[in-house]
Amino acid sequence: MNWQAIQLSLGLSALLGLTGCEEPAPELVAAGDLAIINASVLDVRTGEVLPNRSVIVRGGVISAVKNTTESLGPQVIDARGRLLTPGFVDAHLHLCNVYFPPACTSPRDGQLRLTMNARALAGYRRDLGALYLPYGVTTVRDAGSDERFLPLLREPAFQGGLIEAEKLGMHVTGHVDYNVVTVERALELGLRNFEHVLPWVLSSLNQRDVNDIYEDVGRRTNARSRAGFFYLAVPEQWNRVGPNDERVLQLIDKLAAAKASVTPTLHIFAQRLGLTWFTSPARDPNEDASGFSASDRARGIAGYRVMASYVKTAYDAGVQLNIGTDTPEPGKSVLSEMLLLHDAGIPMSQVFRIATLDSAHGIGRGAEYGSIEPGKRANLVLFEGNPLREPRDLLGGKTVIKDGVVYNPPVR
Repeated sequence: MNWQAIQLSLGLSALLGLTGCEEPAPELVAAGDLAIINASVLDVRTGEVLPNRSVIVRGGVISAVKNTTESLGPQVIDARGRLLTPGFVDAHLHLCNVYFPPACTSPRDGQLRLTMNARALAGYRRDLGALYLPYGVTTVRDAGSDERFLPLLREPAFQGGLIEAEKLGMHVTGHVDYNVVTVERALELGLRNFEHVLPWVLSSLNQRDVNDIYEDVGRRTNARSRAGFFYLAVPEQWNRVGPNDERVLQLIDKLAAAKASVTPTLHIFAQRLGLTWFTSPARDPNEDASGFSASDRARGIAGYRVMASYVKTAYDAGVQLNIGTDTPEPGKSVLSEMLLLHDAGIPMSQVFRIATLDSAHGIGRGAEYGSIEPGKRANLVLFEGNPLREPRDLLGGKTVIKDGVVYNPPVR
């Protein structure tokens, strides 16, 4: 459990919620008030596409969704039958990835500090908006950034902190990928939201197994310190476990029974193995996969495929999945993560639900975000193509609306 995540889980979506990366589109007379007509609206709850809908926005909030094509005033976007979906949610940002790459430190004392005055907030808004809004991401949750709090993962501090946070109405998520407390034990202690699929492998492997795998990969690739080593060693753990490990499957059943949510973050590994539509530049030697041999990459891809297959198994079992990025280019990574979930076998209509309503619930904000319904914030994406028919259209042109304000920059 990351203590900064407890403090910030309710806050960063509000930070990005201060719309203002660009001036509103000139045709909008009053920011936050408009009508989108002739839209094919995706109902993410059912996966159904509702044709000929008009979505009415007042004060940045959806006031009505009507089965009509009538003109509703001067502030109108004619969707011309195109697909309209909720804005996407990134449930797993680390501000340190944006402001202090590659490490979550500052030169002075190793602490990440954000200045909360009007000028600084405007700057953060611009920074985060430029990273997210062009790609349709309108809501973000920081998942914590400071590893010096790791000792607090140990019992009884873990359980005590969880109980106190819930008393205060906080929405708690857990990084338990350091093997300080297992996913199974965290479930027993009451945690219900988990970051990363990586620690699932530790349900089957013990620390000695992991050390042996690292030594084996080190011998095979000549050095444990070689560039990109981590992105070969982690897939090798999944190669060792295999696709039908009873203990991992039992963990998935426990997660499903507990109605837990998990943010897989597949893109982190897939990008270093050449499986994604873009790759973030390596920030340090550990991320540099340029020297992987063909056999290295093939083994890594095989291990990644095993990991992704367990994510599909979890989805089939009823585990709620969230979209999260954990990268310095998070907007692009949300789209990549969605395509990876589809590649793993999840239908695209359900990938949209994961990226919207489920992720909004995953950060404790499902009452405000994640679906096109009266009373929800008017965070919307109008697509030029139709990703439900051709998934790669997810990467194409789109008009993004945040709190009723149109943001439509060129896609980079």
